[in-house]
Amino acid sequence: KRLKGYQKHGTIIYKPASGMQGTGIMLIQHEGNLPTESGHVGRKAAVAQAYIPPLLYDGLKFDLRLYVVVTSVDPLEAYLHREGLARFCTEPYKTPSAKNLHRCYAHLTNYSLNKYNKEGYVLATDDDSSNKSESSDDGRPFAGASKRPASHVIDELDVRGLIDGEEFWERTEDLAACVLRAMQPDLALRYRRNFPRERESLSDAAGPNRSAPDLDDRRC
Repeated sequence: KRLKGYQKHGTIIYKPASGMQGTGIMLIQHEGNLPTESGHVGRKAAVAQAYIPPLLYDGLKFDLRLYVVVTSVDPLEAYLHREGLARFCTEPYKTPSAKNLHRCYAHLTNYSLNKYNKEGYVLATDDDSSNKSESSDDGRPFAGASKRPASHVIDELDVRGLIDGEEFWERTEDLAACVLRAMQPDLALRYRRNFPRERESLSDAAGPNRSAPDLDDRRC
């Protein structure tokens, strides 16, 4: 029996909610391959979602790890850093099939996994600490490295016409704001449990529901 949504999406990616470093992530195309406990689907929390065909960079799947600093939760104030980390798979991406679902180096970008691919993993610098990123065979900074500054990758995708760089940052800021606005009441509650105000006026009591001005206009 095929998983719900299989005919539309082809493959489901299964991720344990409490997992880390790629542990327990798997691609499945049949519900019979779901992790089970005594013949039943495991009771531990997990996320199963359609495996969306990725945007490729030189034939490789990659992801961007970006960072937000939250300077206040009551009222909400946060800043998105315009630098981060781009992590690349170490094998060329191929459309998921029964023959390659197990190839984690092609489907999962986790550094903790790809660093073991001795033939595919490429360091950004030489062992003698000379900066190989300053120049490369094709003239591109950090070319071929398995971990690169996110800004370089975003800029090159923009140059290639694959994305609009400024639109990317605008939409990422909107997404970060929407996530933080959803989390803000809980964050503020937890914060005030540890750092209670000495006195709260009636207006201050409404603080957990307020947002910093730069987040108010976000459409979530």
